[in-house]
Amino acid sequence: MNLAPSAAAARLGYVAVILFVAAAALAWLGGGDTHALALRALVAYAAVVASFIGAIHRGLGFAHAEPRASLSLWGVVPSIVAWGSLLVAPAPASRSMPFC
Repeated sequence: MNLAPSAAAARLGYVAVILFVAAAALAWLGGGDTHALALRALVAYAAVVASFIGAIHRGLGFAHAEPRASLSLWGVVPSIVAWGSLLVAPAPASRSMPFC
């Protein structure tokens, strides 16, 4: 079984990393409105990525006739934490998502 990602998946992964780095750089180096916008964009993008991580666990659970409860739990938890991080100010939100 080949576990290496396809070329397209690898490229998409690199684009995702570039978006994270660009938003973090703008949040760090930008001033005023640029800083605030970049920080909000970084937290929102991290929330979206966290939801996809949860979706992977949900998909693994659906692949089994009787899925383990932990797969269902971890299919929902990242999205709930990510959603909660969107409800607070950007600086505390960026510290509440250590898994992203």
